[in-house]
Order: sequence, then structure tokens, then C-alpha cells
Amino acid sequence: MSLHQHAFNPMQRYARVLPLVPAALLLCFAFLIPLGSILFWSVSNDEIRNGLPSTVKALQQWDGRELPEETIYRALLVDLATSGSSSAVSVAAIRANYERSGFRSLIGSTARNARRFDQLNAKNSLIQFDSRWGDIEIWRIIARNSESLTSYYYLTALDLQQTAKGQIERAPADKRIFVNAFFRTLSISMSVTVLCLFLGYPVAFCLAHADPKVANVLLALVIVPFWTPLLVRVAAWIVLLQREGLINESLSFLGLLTRGHELQLIYNRPGLLIAMTHVLLPFMILPLYSVMKNIRSDLTRAANSLGAKPWRAFLDVYLPLSMPGVTTGALLVFITAIGYYVTPELVGGSGDQMISHFIAVYGTEVANWGQAAALGTLLLIAVLFLYVLYFPRMSASMAVK
Repeated sequence: MSLHQHAFNPMQRYARVLPLVPAALLLCFAFLIPLGSILFWSVSNDEIRNGLPSTVKALQQWDGRELPEETIYRALLVDLATSGSSSAVSVAAIRANYERSGFRSLIGSTARNARRFDQLNAKNSLIQFDSRWGDIEIWRIIARNSESLTSYYYLTALDLQQTAKGQIERAPADKRIFVNAFFRTLSISMSVTVLCLFLGYPVAFCLAHADPKVANVLLALVIVPFWTPLLVRVAAWIVLLQREGLINESLSFLGLLTRGHELQLIYNRPGLLIAMTHVLLPFMILPLYSVMKNIRSDLTRAANSLGAKPWRAFLDVYLPLSMPGVTTGALLVFITAIGYYVTPELVGGSGDQMISHFIAVYGTEVANWGQAAALGTLLLIAVLFLYVLYFPRMSASMAVK
């Protein structure tokens, strides 16, 4: 009997493992591979190496103190004359242009005329053609990007830059945009989370303690927004909040406002918080409701019978028991809010753009995938840091599992 059972043990093991295969594949293709590609693009730096291979090789012996020697200028002409207007040179020019405006046009114009220059006197020919080739910083940028990996995107995302001597310093004031955007993103997300908790906790409490028929109706009203497209909900808030919208018109009709003194509720922080709170409120209510409906009502009654006042019974008994729903709802709302894009774009003002706006701009309009990947990675790190910092119990339970 034992031998027969032993013969079937491998099949039993396979039967236990097979159901996990689809989940593992989904995790791999939907999370691990995209995350790995983001991390790769955030440090990848092969554009100049592939576009100007001879120049990069010649610059390995350059100390960076004075203009390169004649051989390095000749190597540049060889690369540009050989590649011409190929995609590799174009990509290298775009990459160099990230660090210095005008680099793309410089390489492009030089590549188109590369065969006309005097190879024996390449240095003077290039400088006479465009004086920027006599700027040592141009060559330092090429030399600095001769490695396959770079920290440029992360430094830029933190409003930092690398000096000619390799030191790290703050970027000029007119280029410091990302750190403020990160803090603004965290501030808006935390504000929305607090508002959702303030509004959602009483609603979830009513749902958990209402008559079943009434609770079903209220629960349906909470879930209904999920059936409405996000863009439609945002458009509805634009109609409601604008200066000639329903809210201002109603207040004017009631005599609470006069014409010309309407409330400015759109394209600013209050309007953004209102719209985002409405969209994300169900993510707070549903976890709270799922926890509250399992809290025994006789516990608070027992506390009252022992002399505790209602507010004391709530703070000492009910609120601690509902904390798993609070932490879960806050986590869902915060993580969803921190990556929001559509609502801030349509409802927020120019000073309310979150980091997702810059990720979209660099990923689509500018086509700077390295910068978009670095910003996305830093956003992920910030979320994980706050997750471990503010939700230690949940992190510990996940570690145990």
C-alpha cells in the first residue's frame, strides 16, 4: 500500500503545482517583465556608444582637461561619414541633446557634410564649420556617455546634475521641477486619502449596521460609479464645478452668490481634491464595510454595560477592530491616487500636475523613455517606502505569508 502511494506522489505534487502555473505566468508577464524593462531603460546608455563607436573608443585615452587631439576629431568624422544619417547617429544625437540643447542639430548638420571635411586637418575643419566643436563641454558629454550604464536619468529626476569633474550638485533653479512634483504628488494623494477616510468611514458604518434591504440599496449606490467610465465622471465634475456650472448657478439662484463673484472650483487644488475623492471613495468604503460587517455589535454593548460612554466604547473597542479596513482602504486609495493622470490633467490647474504628467510627457511626447522610466522607478520606491513606514503590520503579515 505504501509503495502504491509512493508511486503516485509525483503526480500529486504536479497536481498541486499546476494550478500555480497560470498565476506565475501572469505575475511574470504582467509585473516582473515590465518592471525589469523599466529598470533597464532607466540606466541604459547605449545610444552614443552605438552611434559613434570610433569616437567613443578614441575618447578612452582623453583626460578631459583640454580639447581632444586630432585623432579623436578624425574618429568623429569617420563615424559620421560611415553612418551618415542612419538611425544610430540620429538616436545618439537625440540622447546627447538631453544634456545640452542644440546637440542634435550639431551632429545632424555635421553628419550631412562629413565627407566634405579634410580628414588630415579634421580638428580645424570641424571648428571652422561650427564653433561648438571647439567647446570642451561638448566632448565631455560624449565621453561621459561612453559607458553602457548611466545615472543621468536618476540625477535629473532628483534635480541633480554631474559637473565636469564628476561631482554631484543641484541643478539650476529653472530646471528643478521633479522634486517639487514628487512632493506635490504625495501631498495630493495623502489629502485625498484623508478625505476618503473622513467621508467613507461613516458611510461604511451605516452600511454595516443598516437593515439588510437598506444596506443593499446603499451598497449599490456605492458601486454604481464603477459602472461609469472615469472620463465621464471627470467630465461631469467639470460641468458641476466650472464658473457657469450647476453649483455656482444654484448658489446664485438661492441668492448666496452674486454675478461676477462665482466660486472658482475648477482648475485648482480644491476642484482636483473634490473630483479625485469622488472617484476613489468606493476604494475606501468597500474595505471598511467588509471589516465592519464582521464586528460583533455586542462588544460595544458590553463596553457600555461596563460603564464606558458611547464615544469611549467606539474609541477603545470598535475603532481598533476596524483598523484593518482603515489600513487596507487607505493603502488602496493612496496607491491609486499617486499614479493618477486623467483627473489632474482635466480638473487640476497648472500648479497641480502630478508626477504622472511628467512620466506621460517623457514617455509619449518627448520619447525620452529613460527619463520616464527613472521617474516611474522613483515613484515606485516612494510608494514602497511609505508602505513599509505607515503600514508595518500589513508588511509584517505579508512577510510571514
